[in-house]
Amino acid sequence: MTTASSTEAAAEAVTEAATTAATEAATTAATEASTEAATEPAEQKDPYDLGIQYTDDCVGTLVGSDATMQIVVIGDSQFGNYKGYDGLASLVSQYCHANVYNLAIGGTTAAVQLTDGQDMRSWDSDCGLGMTYAIVGDVPADFLQNYSSIDYQRKVFAGCDFSKTDVFVVEYGVNDFMSKIPIDDSSNPSKAYRSALETIIHRLRSTFPDVAIVICGPGYAQFLNNGTYVGDSNTLNYGYGTLYDYACAAQNVVSSINQGNVSYMNPYDFLNINASNAKDNLLADGIHMSPENRKKYAQMLSRIIIRSQGYTIDEGVDPSTVDWKSTKTTQ
Repeated sequence: MTTASSTEAAAEAVTEAATTAATEAATTAATEASTEAATEPAEQKDPYDLGIQYTDDCVGTLVGSDATMQIVVIGDSQFGNYKGYDGLASLVSQYCHANVYNLAIGGTTAAVQLTDGQDMRSWDSDCGLGMTYAIVGDVPADFLQNYSSIDYQRKVFAGCDFSKTDVFVVEYGVNDFMSKIPIDDSSNPSKAYRSALETIIHRLRSTFPDVAIVICGPGYAQFLNNGTYVGDSNTLNYGYGTLYDYACAAQNVVSSINQGNVSYMNPYDFLNINASNAKDNLLADGIHMSPENRKKYAQMLSRIIIRSQGYTIDEGVDPSTVDWKSTKTTQ
């Protein structure tokens, strides 16, 4: 009896020790896994799963269901070519705590290119007018399949419910100027800058009457030919005016509208880039803004957007430093 009891006690002790060791090992493994998970950067998830592969050079601009607003951007390379954390769409998303759908495409114009067709039944233009007609349903969006380089924009387009949009940002001008698209052409309005902007505004307002629209004019630029300076936005003229004239035309379009929530953003004056300081504020191509100026641009645009939604924010304030979300007023 005594020998059997001793044997049983020994067996129980071995079993208990094994159980304790297994439990401790499992706890240690779980703790180590948790620590590793905390220290490793989490994979960035698109809250609306647009199927976009994100990297540091291409980051999500959707913050999810608690966003204060939805913003849709159509424009050129100022938005389209910079999709990293310091890109305009990402910055605006951060400053406005907004879901930003960035449909901007580098190299595009507001107007239909002079070489493009005009028959909307066989539409094939990725310009501002083309994007607008697709957004409002005037033409099928399948024409975007013609452009192999805009897979990102196609996915963004497919993932956006445009009826939920609070603000449309429309940013064009420098490519219209460089493509020698006239500011005005009464005989061919879809191929003129001013009338293209007017049509974009009209179609967006007709389809989404409660939406706010911000027209962003072109800013100061310098133009090079094989690295040689040929003029800037105040001097170079292809026969239809300087780039500054295009900026003035965009501003005039907005000022001529007497109703509706349509605003103009004037980077030409606000950023105060000119011939004497361009080297420090523009990239080597003379057209695109430095990261620091993209930040200034995004803050200015965000303040306009924030005010358009009935919030209050002072001029010159970094939106990320104030509690503007608590200032909502009745519109």
